[in-house]
Formats: sequence, C-alpha cells, structure tokens
Amino acid sequence: MRGLHSLRSVLVAAACCAAPATTQSQQLSAQARAPSAAPSATQLAAPSPLITMLHSGRDSRTRFQAALTLGRMRPAGARDALVRALDDSDATVRASAAEALRTIGDAAAVPALRAHRADRDPTVRSTVERALALLDRNTPVAVPTTPELAVDWGRTRFVLRAGSLANRADQRSQVVDALRSALAQEVSRLDQVAFSVGTLPPEAERRVRSGRLRVYSIDGSVQQLRRWTVASTLSVRAEVSLVLVAVPARAIVGSMSGAATAQNTTAPGQSADTLARDLEQRALSGAVRGAVANLRSSLSGRS
Repeated sequence: MRGLHSLRSVLVAAACCAAPATTQSQQLSAQARAPSAAPSATQLAAPSPLITMLHSGRDSRTRFQAALTLGRMRPAGARDALVRALDDSDATVRASAAEALRTIGDAAAVPALRAHRADRDPTVRSTVERALALLDRNTPVAVPTTPELAVDWGRTRFVLRAGSLANRADQRSQVVDALRSALAQEVSRLDQVAFSVGTLPPEAERRVRSGRLRVYSIDGSVQQLRRWTVASTLSVRAEVSLVLVAVPARAIVGSMSGAATAQNTTAPGQSADTLARDLEQRALSGAVRGAVANLRSSLSGRS
C-alpha cells in the first residue's frame, strides 16, 4: 500500500520527519497515565481510553498510535483489544496491532496472529511473522526470502533485477539476503515497476523485444549496520547505497542512497539477539525505501 505508515513510531527514516507521530503518541500516553485520586468502581471497570480510541477512532492515524501506545503501556484488556484490531479495515492499524502484540510478549496472542498470516497486505504479513517468531516457540526464525509477487506484465513498463549485492558493514551473508528481500518488497510497491528474481515469463520477454518493457539491474551494498543501546532501548541504523544499471548495455543510470534507524525496548524474557535481527531487517527496509523513493521518476525520465 503506497500510503502505508510502516510503523513510523518505531522506524525513523532519514527522509521522513516523525515528530507529528511522536507528539500524538505522547498525547495518547499522557491521557492514559492521567492520575486520579481514589478511582470509583465504575472507573476501575471502564476500559482504558486507549482501547476506546483503538476501536472508535474515526481516522486510522489515531487508531494506529493507540495500538502502539497500548503495546508500550499494557493496560488491562490491551491484548484482547489488539487482537480485535488485527481485523481493522486499515492496514497500518493491523500492522501496528501485530507490532504491539509482539511488544507485550504474551503467547496467548499466538492463535490470533497465526490466523492473520495470510493478510492481504505484505507489511502486515511480515509484522505478524516477526511477532510469531518471538512469541511462538513452534515458529522457526528464518532468514527472509525474496518474495515471489504477482506481476501484471500488461501494464508493467520497467523490470528490475538484483545485480551485485554486498555487505560492507560486516561479513554476514544473511545481511545480503535481507537486502535482496527489502529491494523486492520496496521496488514492487512502485507503479508499473516489477522486481524479477528469475527468468522472465514469455509475455514479459515479448514486451522486452518489442521495446515496451525495459530491463535494469540494481547493484547495491550495505554501508553501515550499527547497533547501540540507551537504557533498555536498542537501536539499529542501516545505510545502503544503490546503483541503477541499464541492461544489457551495463550503463549506469543513476545512484541512490538511504538510511534509517529502527528501535525498540527489550521486553522481559526477550532475546537480545532476536530483537537485534528484527531491528536490522526493519532498518534495512527503511533505508531501501528511502533510497528508491524517487526511482519511479528517474525511470520515467528515460522512457
């Protein structure tokens, strides 16, 4: 989804200012923490105002922020409210609900998360999988794979393939796999642009021969993948560089770069390594998203 917020409260992209989201989140937190002297029985029985906002908020941004704040504050009834929000009409709210369930760390949410593994939105699906990787001991943690996405070749004008990819931050090969997966997801969001991981189908090959479909490759590298911890919050910053190359001429069309920082608070009993790997993937996705933000206009300039 082009308008997807991508969990802006936990993913800070270099090209994006997250101040509005933070301000709204702080307002929601302040309201939920507002002190009261000697609450009445009616007040004790009433649901958190955050839960009311999550289910009754008229705009998706309010529900999105309410879900994430519920995950951090964990008032009574938060888990059940977030489970219901997995069926929200807006994908950003569903994704934030899955992220909040992951933050709460209650394995009782596993059945509901499993039931939403086939959500129609790819970001929701990946967020659900991250939550299950932490909460469900029967779900293996695997290196992300490059997704096979359906392509409408009849309206596609450009096809991009992963070229030479490298990890210059360290020696881990799985970081290259994560970069390739992020490229596939972000490039495939662009209008009239497809990402190919194998041999082009006959229909696409015919369009290439007729000049209606242009082929490019993306060479790229992870320049930085740095971790640091302040108090109990772990942060990971990723920086990527990409080069767009025309095929078969191997002429460089342009270069792009992007950076993003992902952060989260370690939950009790949560593996620091598992959290770090998850944050690395999210930071890489954000960095690639920033790098390819203007790719569609660059390609159109060559048509």
